[in-house]
Amino acid sequence: MKCLPGWIGDLCDVPICKKGCDPIQGYCKRPSECRCKLGFYGEMCNKCIALPGCQHGYCNNSFECKCFEGWDGIFCSEPVCHEDCHPSKGYCDWPGECRQV
Repeated sequence: MKCLPGWIGDLCDVPICKKGCDPIQGYCKRPSECRCKLGFYGEMCNKCIALPGCQHGYCNNSFECKCFEGWDGIFCSEPVCHEDCHPSKGYCDWPGECRQV
């Protein structure tokens, strides 16, 4: 059986997605489209959505928050103070700082 352009499968019922559409994070219901699964976006569904509330971080997988250097915590919102900063007498608003209480 010869399928119409854009379709494959034994019954010609499987659409061929847009070229470059991520095979795991993207899908299509019609030929030449690329729809994104939950947690991903972009024309080819190759960009992840970080954990909502992630402030100083990024993601490799959907809904995660990997902290940039100098930040800590679930939402990467806690700066890592200067290593010599006294835990009870010092604090920081930005990584590497140390201010007196």
